[in-house]
Amino acid sequence: MGRAPRDRVRAGILLLRPSANLGHRGTGPTRRGHPFPENSISSFVAAMDEGADGVELDVEITQDGKLIVMHDDTLDRTTNCTGCVSELTFDEIRACQLLDGDGNPTEEQPPTL
Repeated sequence: MGRAPRDRVRAGILLLRPSANLGHRGTGPTRRGHPFPENSISSFVAAMDEGADGVELDVEITQDGKLIVMHDDTLDRTTNCTGCVSELTFDEIRACQLLDGDGNPTEEQPPTL
């Protein structure tokens, strides 16, 4: 197998073309002052409005086998609820509100697939 051209290798990562601009968790991880909760519908829409070609999202499975868009295996950091996603039902998780970058509850719930 041949070697990749030198200009296509940076920091041990092979850069392939064509490339796509993906919004990581939408517009990025929740951080202070950020209005959009990570992995939320509003964050996905904002990423696309800002020119992303698509979005990357994370998925966890609830106790009753449903798919929830959530980066962590617990709800503690990104919602106003606590507990492990795998130990809670779909309905219990959908009753939670996602938090904005300042830790305030929003009107959004964790999205589903």
